Amino acid sequence: MRLEFVDANHVYLNGERLHKKRGRFVDFDRLILYDNKHIVKIDMSGNNQSLIEWKKWNEFCDNHKKFFVPIIQFGNIGKFDYVIMERKRFKQKPKPMRHPEVKNFLEVLEFYELRWDADIDETCGRMTNCGITTNNKILCYDYGRPVKHF
Repeated sequence: MRLEFVDANHVYLNGERLHKKRGRFVDFDRLILYDNKHIVKIDMSGNNQSLIEWKKWNEFCDNHKKFFVPIIQFGNIGKFDYVIMERKRFKQKPKPMRHPEVKNFLEVLEFYELRWDADIDETCGRMTNCGITTNNKILCYDYGRPVKHF
C-alpha cells in the first residue's frame, strides 16, 4: 500500500484521496482518515501511538487477535508514524452486556493491560475505544495508548 501525505487535508492511499474523520470521538493527537476498506491513523503529536499499536498487534496471541481490529501496515511518512487498519462498521447503539463474548473480551483487555482505556461501563453499557460490529463481533479499535500503572 502506498500512502502519500501532502498535508493534513490531502492524504492519499494508493492514489485515492482519503476522507477525514470528524465528530465528537476524534482523537486530537492523531489524524484519522478513511476510505471504504481502510482506516489510516497518523500520529501528529509524536506520541508514538501508532508504534505502540503495531507492537501490541504483534504481541497479541493468535486466539486474542479476534478481539482487535487488524493492522495491515505500519510505517512512517516524513516525521509521522502511521498505521493502516481494516475498516470495520460498528453498531450505533450496541448492547455489550448481551454479547456472548463480553466476559472473554474484558479478560483479554485486562491481560494486555488495556482495560483502563478500552473498556465497557457495565452499568450503562457505554463502550470506550471498542464496539460491536454490524456482523456482531466485539472489537477494540484503539489499543495504542501508553499503559498507565496506578
